[in-house]
Amino acid sequence: MDEPRNTPTAEKQGTELWIARLAPLFALVVLALMVYACRGAMFNNSPLFNPDEAELLAAGRRATLGLQPYGDYTTPTFLFLWPLVLSLFSALGFGLTLSFAHVLAAAAYVWIAFVAWFGVARYMGWIRGALLTIPTAIYLFTAIPAPNLTGGVYDFLSLGTELLPLSLLMGACLILITGTGVPRLRRVFLASAVAGLAVWAKPQSALLALTL
Repeated sequence: MDEPRNTPTAEKQGTELWIARLAPLFALVVLALMVYACRGAMFNNSPLFNPDEAELLAAGRRATLGLQPYGDYTTPTFLFLWPLVLSLFSALGFGLTLSFAHVLAAAAYVWIAFVAWFGVARYMGWIRGALLTIPTAIYLFTAIPAPNLTGGVYDFLSLGTELLPLSLLMGACLILITGTGVPRLRRVFLASAVAGLAVWAKPQSALLALTL
């Protein structure tokens, strides 16, 4: 029996498969370059955009003294997951400085925009997803929203306490929408566990976590 030959249809399907595999990586790179172009200048300096930044960094430094929640730190508007995550970065060798806080905030916004782009692309394709996601991403990356504090301080430029729970909730969404068909029980359980972690970073996220 002759071996099956490559047909135009098979080649087209192979190309589409490679595009589907590379598109998420391409989207992530595009968003990372965008956020660097929009706020890269802040990565090498230390302006204070929000008091939350200094408060989070201080709690993270104190958490490096011990893993026991509230043993060496307090959490006024956030719970113990924030200090523990920051102490982990410190243990990995990252300095808990304002410059690092700005890089971390930018990475969180890239992650949020990527999951939104991925979710839209699942139903409308990557190009249409880009047309809907990129303008909103630019809006966030450049901090166009009006300042909420005196002196032109923008919340969207700072490492806000909401970014960790939002990142976790978006991660839970990504777990649910990855794959085909109805999510299996294992994926639902994993997404629920990730969403549940968001509550320990910011209790106000509990309603969204329950919704997921």
